[in-house]
Amino acid sequence: MKKLMKFIALLGVTTTTTITAVASYFTVCTVKASSTCNQSFYPETGMVTNVNENLITVVCQNGNTFKFKDDIEEWIAGDVCSMIMDNNKTVSVYDDRIVSVRYSGYVNDDEMDKWVK
Repeated sequence: MKKLMKFIALLGVTTTTTITAVASYFTVCTVKASSTCNQSFYPETGMVTNVNENLITVVCQNGNTFKFKDDIEEWIAGDVCSMIMDNNKTVSVYDDRIVSVRYSGYVNDDEMDKWVK
């Protein structure tokens, strides 16, 4: 139970930090009225379900699956990663791309089935 509470706390802090960072970016962009501001970014958190050499597969709580390449060989199934996504200014999620990825913790084996739908 303690591990679950630690995971929930870590996930909450990670999500809050990511949302705060993205909100700060958009606030700064709005104030500066810069042409480089892109309103198509959003945060997403997922769990690594497969690692095939440097191709990492991530499944999000909503069932969306994304893949990215990473030369860091430390990713394993059960790792939680926070991502900044770009929706390419479309409604479809199928053309969304990962802009940035950060390690955010892990899910133990008992919790994996609850995470992946």
